[in-house]
Amino acid sequence: MSKIGILGGSFNPIHNGHIYIAREVRDKLSLDKIVFVPTGIAPHKNCEEFAPKYDRYNMVCIAAEDEFEVSDIEVKSDRICYAVDTVKILKEVYKSDEIFYIIGGDSLMTFMEWREPQKLFDMLHIVVVDRGRADIDKKADEFRKLYNAKITVCHIKPIDISSSKIRLNFKKTGTSGGLVPNNVEEYIISKKLYMEVKNGNRGN
Repeated sequence: MSKIGILGGSFNPIHNGHIYIAREVRDKLSLDKIVFVPTGIAPHKNCEEFAPKYDRYNMVCIAAEDEFEVSDIEVKSDRICYAVDTVKILKEVYKSDEIFYIIGGDSLMTFMEWREPQKLFDMLHIVVVDRGRADIDKKADEFRKLYNAKITVCHIKPIDISSSKIRLNFKKTGTSGGLVPNNVEEYIISKKLYMEVKNGNRGN
């Protein structure tokens, strides 16, 4: 049985922090591989500043290189993608493997607002990336007791990078400020993503 880490998100754009998290979780939990799952249409997200989904998917593929795998199961869907639906598909793909679903601390705190959270607890081993919040371990313990959830809190060094900050950097300076892999930066510039142009339209 292999241990498969799943890291989902809008990746708008993927940045060095995402890569750092993937490496830290993989190494600390001795996972066999990490699979990035870029979102197509995300629930509860304002999509106004979203790059086109296949551009976001392409950027993840570029950043992953040969180190990580990338799944297109959400970007090829025309519907809003909920974690429980994606996980059902992944369970079919990795039938004999254990899936470790990687989330942030904020997501753990709102996990009961997700669609069918109990089903997710039943199907998955949840990995919570902890960047220093004192209440994360307490909430994880609560879910273990109440819902028999398999949760591992993975403590990592905090890193101050956000996709919103990167998008703002591109609007203001035309660069990420060194916060995305070089090959991703080249892709963003070539596609004019996140940049304001004279007619007010973003490049596609």
